[in-house]
Amino acid sequence: MDTFFTWEYLLSFAGCVVGTGLLTEFTKPLFKNLPTQLVSYMFAALIMIIGQLATGQLTSWNIAVLDVLNAAVVSLSANGGFDAVNRVFGAKTDAETELKNEGDE
Repeated sequence: MDTFFTWEYLLSFAGCVVGTGLLTEFTKPLFKNLPTQLVSYMFAALIMIIGQLATGQLTSWNIAVLDVLNAAVVSLSANGGFDAVNRVFGAKTDAETELKNEGDE
């Protein structure tokens, strides 16, 4: 990669997954009362809709509906990728931490 993010890159699947993952992880402390998966989904939908608005590709409501559906795929991919990195480096995932906390009660 020889440039920073562009709208075109963010509108690709890989770009949207990376952008969603980064935004979710850096802002997670701001949304402590919301599940991380929901925050991730909201960022994925926002990236897709704002990206298409910025590039003039959001021309009908049908496209916005597809963005809402595709945001679920992007969000799941971003969440899974972050959990995989945590497993490789030995950190506990959110799901593992929640299970441990439930077991302590």
